[in-house]
Amino acid sequence: MATDYTTYIPSLHNDKPKFVAMVGLTTSAFGGVTDSLLSIPQSFDVDTAVGVQLDAVGLWVGIRRVQPIDSVVLFFSWNIYGRGWNQSNWRGPYDALTSLTTLDDDTYRVLLKARIGGNYWGGSQQGLNSIAQSALLSLGVTVTVVDNFDMTTSLLITGSPSNVLLGLIIRGQTPPKSAGVSLRDYKLMSVSGTPVVVIPKPTDAILGISFGHYTP
Repeated sequence: MATDYTTYIPSLHNDKPKFVAMVGLTTSAFGGVTDSLLSIPQSFDVDTAVGVQLDAVGLWVGIRRVQPIDSVVLFFSWNIYGRGWNQSNWRGPYDALTSLTTLDDDTYRVLLKARIGGNYWGGSQQGLNSIAQSALLSLGVTVTVVDNFDMTTSLLITGSPSNVLLGLIIRGQTPPKSAGVSLRDYKLMSVSGTPVVVIPKPTDAILGISFGHYTP
């Protein structure tokens, strides 16, 4: 909050309403400018920005709100949790495989955090999973990237990602995908919020035998 300079008027003049009003009028403009300047860091912080301010952050980071999404994640599929009977639509002969989607603020914020993390990423597997955990934490989704040691990776996804967020994950937008490395497969874990079993390297969401939840 900018300083109210009328509180500094000495007793000789603070009982003069016209003088007080004049001081308030001439200094309030500078106070308004000061308030606006003080609000800029929060308005354009990736954690608190909304709407057009978040779009401005995206221009600075280097990724836009409108993103192509693989429409295949919207359609029926066997053996993928959330896309079975009475959960997804059949893909018709003229349904496009990709479509442009305008992301809501929460999803766009995740994408921005993943891109920021990717800009500073050193290329390690541990760093990649750290980016995934921190970027998706606000949506209650966890993604663990498993290196198959053949230039492919597999994704273990816990929580309940939206179809749009799932599309971004599969495309390698959040977390970022290493150049030259392709996605072999991904698995949606059906138990939200419960650590699952993995061998050999555990994370906060994926634990070892006798500690994690097994998902067939």
